This record gives sequence, C-alpha cells and structure tokens, in this order.
Amino acid sequence: MKKCIRCNLEKEEDCFEISSTTKTKTYRKRVCYSCRKEIRKFEKELQKIHGKTRPLGTPCDCCGRTDAPLSLDHCHITGKLRGYLCQTCNVSIGGLGDTLTGVRMAESYLLKFENDIT
Repeated sequence: MKKCIRCNLEKEEDCFEISSTTKTKTYRKRVCYSCRKEIRKFEKELQKIHGKTRPLGTPCDCCGRTDAPLSLDHCHITGKLRGYLCQTCNVSIGGLGDTLTGVRMAESYLLKFENDIT
C-alpha cells in the first residue's frame, strides 16, 4: 500500500506509475494514476490559456536566465499558476519537494559549508 500525496488516499502499489526500476526494487511516483490524470488535464487547460512555453530570450521567473526555453510552472496541489521556469529551476524545485520546507532544508545544508567557498 502507498499513500498518494495529492488525494491522501492509501492505495495499492499498482495504482501508481512506475518511475524507475533496479534489479531489486521498483520505484513508483508519489501521485496516483487518478490524480495524475486530473493534473495532466489541468496542465493542458493552463497551456491552452497561457501557452506551454515562452519565446527564447524571455527571463526565467526564478533565476532570470534568458538562454533556455521556459515551461509553464504551477502548484500540483492547488493548480495555481506560478510562472515560467527554465528546466534547471523547474527540476531543482521539484527535486526539493516543491515546498519551501525543501528549499529551506537545502539552504540550511549549504550554509553549513558557506565558509568553504573562499
């Protein structure tokens, strides 16, 4: 059994998409198929309204980078549009759990080594 982070329901493992496998373990996404289907539908609606990407040269809403394509970013729980991010920022924020807690934990970690960068 596994709990979906979006609907908070406990479901069978096969209700979650496989994200990767190793010789000994299968890893599954944290959002169930039902919720992922709703998210994809919502993403398509947002992309119709706001466009999927912005023209090259438009700055990333997070880092300001202008030399990379940007993608539409939104909160997967509330669906609220947040802006357009480059791939690096989008993957980084997602990798930190898409939360301020994750970002703060990463900041705390980096601050421990702040004096090493001299």
